[in-house]
Amino acid sequence: MLKRLVAVVAALVDVGGLQVPRGGVASTKLCRAGRKAAVMAAVVIAVGACGDNSQGGLSPLRQSSRPMPSSGEGWKDFVRPSSTSGCPSGPCADILAQVRKGATTITVPADVTPSIEDAAKDLRVPEGGNCSQLPVAGLDRAYQPCLFDAGAPPTAPVIIVIGDSRAAMWSLAFSKLASQLGYRFGLVYRAGCSMPRVEHPAGGGTSEEECKAWKDAAINWVNQQNPAVVLVASGPDLPDVGVTPALLTTGYAATLKELQAPARKLFVLGEVPHLQQNPPACLAAHLSSAKACATPTSSATSADEQQADLHAAQQAGAGYVNLTPWLCTEDLCPAIVGNYLPYLDQLHLNQTFTEALIPVLQQAIKIGAWPR
Repeated sequence: MLKRLVAVVAALVDVGGLQVPRGGVASTKLCRAGRKAAVMAAVVIAVGACGDNSQGGLSPLRQSSRPMPSSGEGWKDFVRPSSTSGCPSGPCADILAQVRKGATTITVPADVTPSIEDAAKDLRVPEGGNCSQLPVAGLDRAYQPCLFDAGAPPTAPVIIVIGDSRAAMWSLAFSKLASQLGYRFGLVYRAGCSMPRVEHPAGGGTSEEECKAWKDAAINWVNQQNPAVVLVASGPDLPDVGVTPALLTTGYAATLKELQAPARKLFVLGEVPHLQQNPPACLAAHLSSAKACATPTSSATSADEQQADLHAAQQAGAGYVNLTPWLCTEDLCPAIVGNYLPYLDQLHLNQTFTEALIPVLQQAIKIGAWPR
C-alpha cells in the first residue's frame, strides 16, 4: 500500500509546475504546455484504485519525452565543474564526491533523506513575510510577492528570487542563506510562467497574456525593492514549448536587462537535469537496483537550453549558476546523490536537497555577509 501511495503522489506531482501555498507543501498544478496532464492524473488515480500491475510492483512510470541534445556533445561543457558551479571550493568538492557516490549506488540507503515517502511532498516556500499585491486581476494569493526580514533590520540589503515553479523550489534555500548573511529576502513566482520574453503556450490554464501581465508587474515590483542580488529561476523546456535556442537567448536576455541596476548582482539559475522516470516512485520500486532510476547525462541535459540560458546571461552581464555538476557525472544523472534523494519529481529538486546546497550556492554567487 505504501508503494502504491508513493507512486500515486509522485506521478501526480510529475504533471508539471507547482503551485505552492505559502508555508504549505507542494500541490500539483497542470502547467506544462502540450502534456496530457488531466489524462495522466486520471490514469494514475485509476491505477491506485485498482491495484498494482501484474508483476506485483508499481504501475509503469511515464517516460520523459526529452530528446537527445541537438548540439552533439556540447552538454559535456556543462558537466565540467567551474566557477559557475561554485568550484573550486570545499563545498563544491564535497557535492561532486556525493554525485560520484550516487552514480555507483546500487541499494537505496536506509537513511536516505528525505525518505522516499516524503520526497514527493518536500517543498515549501517561506511564510510570515510582508506581502504586496500586484496589479494583476484575479491573481492567486500564492503568486503575490513577499519580503521576509529574517531578523535583519529594514536597512539590510535584499536578495530576491523571481521566476516560475523553479523559483519556489529555491526559495527556502535562499531565504536561509539570506538570513545567514544578514540580508532580507524576497520571493515572487508564478508556476507555468517562464521568464524569457518569448511567445509560447503557458500552462495550467494560464494564457500567455496573463503570464505577460504577471511578468510586467513582478519585474516592476522587484525593481521597486532595489535589491542587491536578483536570482532568476525559470524554464522553459524547449521541446515542450517550441521555442528555438536563438529565440530563448534573445527573450531571456531581454528579461534580464529589465532587471539590471547599478551595483546589483544578477544571476540565472541553470536548469535542473530532467530524469526519465519520477525518482521517488522509481526508487520505491527499485530499492536494491537504484541505478535503474538514473538517466544518462546526455539525455537528462540539453546543451541547447543551457547554452541559451548562459548566452542570455552573458548578453545581459549577469552571472550563470551551473547546476549540472551538482547532480550528474559526465555519464550519469543518478536518482541518489550521496545519501540524498534530491528530486521532488522529474523536473524539480526537493527542499531538503536545495538546503544542503546552500554552501555551494554561496560559492557560486560569490556573496559574503553584509557588513552591518
